[in-house]
Amino acid sequence: MKLTIINSPYFKKTIAGEFLPFIWSITLILYILRSVFLPFKFLFFFSLFLLGLNVIINFKQNYSKLNLKDFYKLKEIIILGAFLVIGILISNKFYLQPIKDLSNFLIVLLLVYIYQIIKPKISIKLLLQLWVYLTLIIGILGLIKWQLGIRELNFVSNNYILTPTTSFVSDSNFYGNHIILTIILFLYGLQSRKLKNKVFFDQIILWVFILNISLTGSRRSIMLLVVLILITVFYLIFFKRKTSSYLYQNLKVLLLTILGLIILFIFLLTFRTSIIKNNRTRSIITSQLYSYSTIIYPNIDNETLYCKLWFPMYKMKNDSNLLYNGNFERGKIFWGISAPDSISHTIITTKYGNAIRVSRFDGKGWWPLLYKGPVIQYKKNYTYQFSFKFRVIKGKGAPFKIGWWLKEDGKYIYNLKKDIKPLDDDWNECICTYTFKENHFTRAGTFMNSQHPFTVIDFADISLICLDCNVDNSNQLKPDIFAEIENNKFISPRTNRWRFAYEIFNNYNFLQKMVGNGFNYGSLYSSEFIKNNSSKFDYPHNPILSAFLYSGLTGGFYYIYFLVMSFYYYIKNRKFLQVFLYMYIVTFFFMMFSANSHFSVPIFTLLSILPFIENIPTKKAQNAL
Repeated sequence: MKLTIINSPYFKKTIAGEFLPFIWSITLILYILRSVFLPFKFLFFFSLFLLGLNVIINFKQNYSKLNLKDFYKLKEIIILGAFLVIGILISNKFYLQPIKDLSNFLIVLLLVYIYQIIKPKISIKLLLQLWVYLTLIIGILGLIKWQLGIRELNFVSNNYILTPTTSFVSDSNFYGNHIILTIILFLYGLQSRKLKNKVFFDQIILWVFILNISLTGSRRSIMLLVVLILITVFYLIFFKRKTSSYLYQNLKVLLLTILGLIILFIFLLTFRTSIIKNNRTRSIITSQLYSYSTIIYPNIDNETLYCKLWFPMYKMKNDSNLLYNGNFERGKIFWGISAPDSISHTIITTKYGNAIRVSRFDGKGWWPLLYKGPVIQYKKNYTYQFSFKFRVIKGKGAPFKIGWWLKEDGKYIYNLKKDIKPLDDDWNECICTYTFKENHFTRAGTFMNSQHPFTVIDFADISLICLDCNVDNSNQLKPDIFAEIENNKFISPRTNRWRFAYEIFNNYNFLQKMVGNGFNYGSLYSSEFIKNNSSKFDYPHNPILSAFLYSGLTGGFYYIYFLVMSFYYYIKNRKFLQVFLYMYIVTFFFMMFSANSHFSVPIFTLLSILPFIENIPTKKAQNAL
């Protein structure tokens, strides 16, 4: 792969004295990339300092080149920034997140100000090369990071770096979004011949990007990648007249490789159990596939997917049992711990078959034996019964509680009445029943909790039966559509936040509804969604809703107007801004599910301003891509 940045005539001119356009290009790319690769932020601040220093030194010369009409073209974004400033000023206390958004706004204004001065001297090819090849380096490092995470060979303390994904930032969705945008730019570079290597090296670059997206765990990125592949298929079928083009050749090789891998995967899927026998390897593969599986089946859990992948799902001896592996034939699968203290599980053999020995030392309790199998649906006015055998190896009486971490009538039903019948050899049979007063479809804490300290208990033959259902276990895995929507992992975390935004706005007084209540909603969201921690800042994860909260109906409707006009100008100038339009649509999709304000993500802010700048006569517009 031949990099042409250093050898480009533009770079040589820069060394000769055209410093401002070059440092502007570096600053812009580092500003975008620092959102997905934190080490770049230090280089960005240095380049921003040099850029600002150059502007200050040559302010009079640069200002004289700028027409006031150029500022007028930015009136929409300046007004949008003014709403952000007002929101910060009317907030009851200082919040860091809005200040970061404000700094993004000011940096973007500086970059756009300089852009309008030096626009004729900017090299689009240099920008493209910097973006693509620096992202390629990040992508290679991402694959190395993923390998280190899988092998537990991490040397960095940040939690999001310890996790086995390719993302270098806590929000892997925006990391995936950036890679998607880079693929679009890379394909544009191949089509325009601004980027050209050997097909072999181009395929390596594309596969580094594809693997990064696949391993982020970002379902939004995966869905958009699938959309890009489908568009590729469409292009190859209906644009055969371009078979000689460099882009067509690359897409054809890429698609054939993808089809070959799919065929190989389907072939190996049949033999997966015999090929991969190591339990740790199975667990790693399951964890990687888990995020993608929830796109198709939102309520599946990691343990259920593990069983579906590596051996057929099985039922208990009693078909009406709602619990999988209640007799521990498959060891500890579907059984786990949720406790802050020291708990150990050991599978033992008894005359009742396999049993699990739960040993608890000192601590606070919680759920020492927690059922973690497929989600269970509980129906209103239906009676459910736990039955199991147990013996106390160390301790007195029945040193535990049975139930669910579900609330009804304002109380948690974690301590059901135990009907205990002694058996022989210190074993006992226990039955607990409860009639639900509400419908539940949940994976809340289930079975044994609050085990006494310094006790050891054996449990065997655990079952949970719906006495009134007269249905087998399979029906419990088919909830009604309302329950499916409520528990959809892809949308429910967002829809809950969106509903909460409506509740907050509905409680505003008239003045607040008109002009907003600043960013005071941050502590309310934190109290609601971050374990009652009101000291942190949380938000609706939708910039339109945030605009209505911090700037009222005035700012909210203006923001909608701004977005509509940005799309209008993009479509109006699509001949020159087509590739940017595609990037804007992709980023818009991500923003509407994740961001706080319009200025939270640098690339989205820049892309939204571009059509306003380029909404000028055709001759000038030709300077754009």
